[in-house]
Amino acid sequence: MGERFCFGRFGGYNHIMSLFLARSFSVALVASSTPSQLVRVLSLHRSVINFVTETGDLLAVVNPSIGDGPFHIVLETPARFDFIPLHAEGIWQGRSLALGHVRIDWSRAQGWNPYLASTIITRSALDVLQACAQKHKAFRSRWTGMKQHTVTRMQKGAMLLASGLWASETESLRQGLVLLMGVGPGLTPAGDDYLLGVMARLQMDSSWPDVVQVGELISGMGVKTTRLSWTWLMHAAHGEFDERWHHLRLALMQQDELAICRACHDVLQVGASSGPQAMAGFLLMDALQF
Repeated sequence: MGERFCFGRFGGYNHIMSLFLARSFSVALVASSTPSQLVRVLSLHRSVINFVTETGDLLAVVNPSIGDGPFHIVLETPARFDFIPLHAEGIWQGRSLALGHVRIDWSRAQGWNPYLASTIITRSALDVLQACAQKHKAFRSRWTGMKQHTVTRMQKGAMLLASGLWASETESLRQGLVLLMGVGPGLTPAGDDYLLGVMARLQMDSSWPDVVQVGELISGMGVKTTRLSWTWLMHAAHGEFDERWHHLRLALMQQDELAICRACHDVLQVGASSGPQAMAGFLLMDALQF
């Protein structure tokens, strides 16, 4: 069972005491954890609850449908957290988190390594991936609802970023990052989503420059973006990505057309436009075609 119950109180209301058991957790969380620290609910979603620690780190408790990620704790069974108040505080100690009448336990969960190893990606495998992406409605409509000046800025940023990578020009690379970071609405702005895809390509494809340079530039720029988006980018700078990119790597490495299209679909399904923008970044399509 993924959840057990007993009676308790929370915030002055009677509730059922809940114990949520996890199936897996990111090993990157072990490195960032301290013996005991306070956490606060940063945001609540249908399948995710994001916590921020007193040191400013993030951890996310997610339903199985979300899957493993660089700062994720994945529950054994789906759960709802809509009864938890926003900004509620709790304690993270070891491999458990206590939040009022809720306790999340990953002491018996399997550790998952978010580090994405590099591989050789052939041109034919990339062509298959690009063809799969272009057939997908979500990918073709990734600019829908976005203001034209945002689109123009992102396209310019993508071109400068690609130029900086290809020619090893740090200034072009920096200018591209400035134009992309924090641009667009949402918890993870569209420019950051695109950049995350670029970083996945740099990390995964051995023929491209090391992602470390991009990560160092980002961390030293001080460009404002959301806390959640910053966390994704900093994990990416250390080569850490969610399981969808790991599945894509395996499919590309094996040159399995069906698996490539399946992995492409899974990436594109993330968020309203996050997945499509990230896939565009991985393919560097907007730098090449706009």
